[in-house]
Amino acid sequence: MRLRVRNHVNPLSSGFDTFVGTPPVLPSDNTPLEVEIGCADAKFLFDRASNNPSGCYIGLEIREDLVDWVNHRAKELALPVQGVFCNANNHLTQLFPQESIRHVFLNFPDPWFKKKHHKRRMITHELAMDIYQCLKPQGYVWIQTDIWDVAMDAMDAFETLNIKRDSSYQMINQAGAWSFWKDADPYQAQSLRYVKCMRDGHDVWRIYYQKQTVT
Repeated sequence: MRLRVRNHVNPLSSGFDTFVGTPPVLPSDNTPLEVEIGCADAKFLFDRASNNPSGCYIGLEIREDLVDWVNHRAKELALPVQGVFCNANNHLTQLFPQESIRHVFLNFPDPWFKKKHHKRRMITHELAMDIYQCLKPQGYVWIQTDIWDVAMDAMDAFETLNIKRDSSYQMINQAGAWSFWKDADPYQAQSLRYVKCMRDGHDVWRIYYQKQTVT
C-alpha cells in the first residue's frame, strides 16, 4: 500500500468536532496500553511493538490517509499497532477511560510557525489535563520536538497543570522542574522526524513526566 501524506490539516475545522473514526480496541486485561498522539506513519510505535510485542499500541492521527496506511502496515507486520482517525485535542477522553494509559508519546508535533496559526498547535493546557486524566498512576508522558518554543509551550502546559488540591497524584518532571531530559532514551524507538533531526544535526528537546503519588 502506497503512503500518501497530506502535510497540513487544520485541527480547528468544525469537521473534527464529532468523532467519526473507528474506536480503538482496548485491552481487557493488564496489557500495557501505549498511545502516541499525532503518530503520522507510526514508525515510533512500530519500533515499540517490535521490541515489546505483548503491549497494545494506539496511534492517534488527524490525517485519515495515514491512519489507513498504519492499519494496513500493522496487518502486514502482524504487530499490535492500531491507527485511529481523530483530533486528540477533542476526543482523547472520549476514546480512553480515566487512568487507562501507561505511556503517552508526543513526537515532534506540527510547529505551525506563523503566529496567527499558533492556536492550532497540539500541546495545550487542555490537552495536558486530558492526558493527566487518562494516564494510569505511575504512567509516563514523553515529549520530543526540535522547535524550541514548542518545547517551552509543552513544558509550560504540564508544569502549570491545574490539578485539584484533593487529588492524590501530580505530574512530576523526571529531569526536575522546568528542565529537559538529558539522560538516555528510555524507549529506544525513533520516529522518522527524529531520524531526520539526527541526520541533519538538529537539536532535540525531550520532556519526561510521570503521574506520581502526592507525598
